[in-house]
Amino acid sequence: MATNMANGKRDAGVGVLLASASSVRRAGLEALLKSAPALKLVGSLQGTQAMVQRATELQPDVILADLERDSSLRSNGSADFPVVVLIDQQDPIWTAQALRSGVKAILPREAGIEEILPAILAAHAGLVLLDSTVTQNLVQRVRGPSTGTGNGTGKVDSA
Repeated sequence: MATNMANGKRDAGVGVLLASASSVRRAGLEALLKSAPALKLVGSLQGTQAMVQRATELQPDVILADLERDSSLRSNGSADFPVVVLIDQQDPIWTAQALRSGVKAILPREAGIEEILPAILAAHAGLVLLDSTVTQNLVQRVRGPSTGTGNGTGKVDSA
């Protein structure tokens, strides 16, 4: 649970630190987070550059990072906090690197509260949650080039 910096007491709800370069998206995400009784917005940042420093100061339960195209998470210390990432493109190489650096959930940037809330709660519980498109792209990357053993249905022939 999040600690209220003003009085040092624990507040109800999972504490979330929001980081987004876009002020419009940040405002929208703030409204979504504030509308969810299970969550407590503990801070909001423009961009991800100072994310780890602010997280160290605010001690959120989870970081929600809204990443612009070609953005990257700097892993210097972010692994100390569960991170949920909203991204434009589901690149399997980036996904693998993000998971290795401690990211717990990856969702498309257009995700709504019905997807963001479970992702934050899963990350807080130590679970990993990936959008289905992200998962499919990652599985394709792990499988590598087709070896001709599939039948086009995603199942392996039993010949």
